[in-house]
Amino acid sequence: MTERRNIAEGYCRRSITEYLNFLNIALGSCGEFHSSYYSLYKADLLPEKSYETLDELHFKVENQLLKLIESLQKKKENGDWKDSFV
Repeated sequence: MTERRNIAEGYCRRSITEYLNFLNIALGSCGEFHSSYYSLYKADLLPEKSYETLDELHFKVENQLLKLIESLQKKKENGDWKDSFV
């Protein structure tokens, strides 16, 4: 999954603007994944139970990403982000 790689890369850039950008890319990748498994389900290539499991996991990941983005946007607005590893 590219989502976690985008999150890691954005964090390691240490710029909140870049981190937010990579989180939004991860969110887009999450949407792409949803589109893929939904298409498989609609083509009868993915059983309903598997679709429901994937959809539940997708919903959780998407909402966690949205909460993280919202939290970091607040940090950016408040100037609470420190660009250092210490």
